[in-house]
Amino acid sequence: EFLPVLLGEGAIPQYAGYDPSIDPRISGVFSGAAFRIGHSMANEDVPRLDNAGQSLADGPLTLREAFFNPEPIGADGIEPYLLGMADQQVQEIDAQLIDALRNFLFGPPGAGGLDLISMNIQRGRDLGLPSYNQTRIDFGLAPAATFADITSDVDVQNQLASVYASPAQVDLIVGGLAEEHMAGAMVGPLFHAIIRDQFLRTRDGDRFWFENGQFAADDLDAIRATTLADVILRNTDVATIADDVFIAGAAPLGPLAGGSAADPPPTESRSIDGRDNNPNDVALGSAGQNLLLNYTLEYGDGISEPAGANRPSARSISNAVFAQDASTPNARGATTMLMIWGQLLAHDIALTPGGADNTLKIHGESFAGPETYPFVAEKLPLLYDRDIYPGVDNVIDRPIFLPALDVAGGTIVDPMNDTMVTQEIAPGEFAEVYVEAGTLQNRDGTMFDGTLSITEVPRNLTPAALPAGLSPDTVVTIQPAEMVFSTPAPLTLPNRGGWSPFTEMDLWSIDPVTGEFAKVGTGFVSFDGSVIETVDGGIRNSSWHFWSPPEIEWIDPTTEKERGGGGGGGGLPGCQVPRLSGMPEDTHMPAVASFGDLAMQPQSSLASDKTDESHAKKSCTRPEALAGPGKLLFPLPLSAYRSKGVIRGVSLEYDSLRAAPTAMLGIGVENAAFAPSEDGLVASAKISRGSYSFAVPGDGPDNQHYWSLPAAESTISAGLPVEMSTQPTGV
Repeated sequence: EFLPVLLGEGAIPQYAGYDPSIDPRISGVFSGAAFRIGHSMANEDVPRLDNAGQSLADGPLTLREAFFNPEPIGADGIEPYLLGMADQQVQEIDAQLIDALRNFLFGPPGAGGLDLISMNIQRGRDLGLPSYNQTRIDFGLAPAATFADITSDVDVQNQLASVYASPAQVDLIVGGLAEEHMAGAMVGPLFHAIIRDQFLRTRDGDRFWFENGQFAADDLDAIRATTLADVILRNTDVATIADDVFIAGAAPLGPLAGGSAADPPPTESRSIDGRDNNPNDVALGSAGQNLLLNYTLEYGDGISEPAGANRPSARSISNAVFAQDASTPNARGATTMLMIWGQLLAHDIALTPGGADNTLKIHGESFAGPETYPFVAEKLPLLYDRDIYPGVDNVIDRPIFLPALDVAGGTIVDPMNDTMVTQEIAPGEFAEVYVEAGTLQNRDGTMFDGTLSITEVPRNLTPAALPAGLSPDTVVTIQPAEMVFSTPAPLTLPNRGGWSPFTEMDLWSIDPVTGEFAKVGTGFVSFDGSVIETVDGGIRNSSWHFWSPPEIEWIDPTTEKERGGGGGGGGLPGCQVPRLSGMPEDTHMPAVASFGDLAMQPQSSLASDKTDESHAKKSCTRPEALAGPGKLLFPLPLSAYRSKGVIRGVSLEYDSLRAAPTAMLGIGVENAAFAPSEDGLVASAKISRGSYSFAVPGDGPDNQHYWSLPAAESTISAGLPVEMSTQPTGV
């Protein structure tokens, strides 16, 4: 019923049988341009009719009111909308778009929105779709030499000429919508060719097409005799509706009899995602495949950059060509049901990736052997640290490590109940992930009900490089991979680093979008110091995860100087300091080390309201940032509740009796005369506690910090801030 109205009677030939050599995939020019014709067909209002054909008391909805608004259907039922669709005529398929779609798409009532035709134009450029003329050539049609070759409508010719220098510049979707319609069809020659090609391949490349020996002869007759009106009447409370819901008052057109009946009926059935359709390629035509490139690609740089640099902006084309100031009902008499049915088809058959895949996926879980290995996804730009070169082999010059998984120690997740996944990752050491009921989803969006495992992996062999300066004590992988936690899941790991109770920690996970580690939560070392527990956020996908102390936030000292802070640096590269806040009174620092003429010297009683002038002038730090031993409070908000519109609760502050966040190490040189080649003071610092050693991050290869030297002989006094929040008092 649908295609004869859209393409004209006889456009689709009788079915002759399944052909495994036909590629049924969705074409990029079909998905990205030709089958977006429905955007031009939309009306400004949504009619609602009762069974007598009368409008409901509240009248029609405006399209703007209907965006993301299912409540009216819940209140009215679906029937008034089905009856309204079958009665209302759609707009002509042409180079015009109603205001609701051209200026107010998805905007809230009373506000602005998006421009759908601009998005369509830019989408085509982003996908590298060919121009209108090149697409005509690709589909066996002659290119347009003048704008009159596209349309006989002089007004449209002038509008196109006002923005495009020649027909060669015209974007595919613009020229396709502006084309003169073919006799008996609702579209012009190019979109007719693209849409016809797609539906023929979709039918003839489908091994499970209903006429390919899938049903007995009587069943085939019943299917062919069933119209969309029949389906509506059988499944809703609609009492009467037009026989042909696509063209009011017309007799519905059924498919031409073809193919063969089943005898006996087949035992095999279609898969939900279309896999196993083609006997030679099990994935061909299945959901999630890349678009079929049955056309010339036209990227701006010939590889991946959007096209259109020599064309007007999408919005200027929208304003000049597509502005619609009056209703133009289609001459064919097609109803809104035709547009909506086309949208249903488009959303059903056109599920494809969002672009070219830049991820190398290694399915270790498919390896047949005594061990089980993880699925690993590596972003190609991170593997190569450069662009991918087209037309040549791009060799990955480093190994990719797949650790053996401890699946046997995993836990079966019950999607109907909360699940605590607890697994021993080393003798006497356990990791835990708390999964709320119904929050763990498979790659296809369904609820996960399999075994979730936690396995420790070498920290130097993670798929993504560890962030600079971080060296976690424990890294785990949670498998199967690519699972999604719709509610962030708390992760608990052993405190192998010996961090003191209530030490704040950051939770890191590999971001599936960027392929790099990113912070996803905050935690604290437990009261007994045995584990690190999540208190905010959590893991969002099954991947690689670890805990680490918070990073030091670095700032450019020149910015601090402009704000009135201590200068220093003197133009030396990389002189950066952490941004600090507050300082307890009576800071006392003992001398801790000596390197020849460079000595770590005491800085006595440097309180926040006292400033050592030489220090202020020569140090890369601001004097008010100095801090020393003292108290550090951890606010722990407890469960809150809402009362009289106000969120109320209790906040517990725990006095950790730990060191203050930052200590200042004094660095000085007495009465030094410097040769011209000696252009800077260099120092580095290290915190040691038992077997644990931590270098204060710096800019040099060995974490050096730099200060400039004065031109004349003088005493140098500098300060080096050391993050102490993870250390006990006295270190």
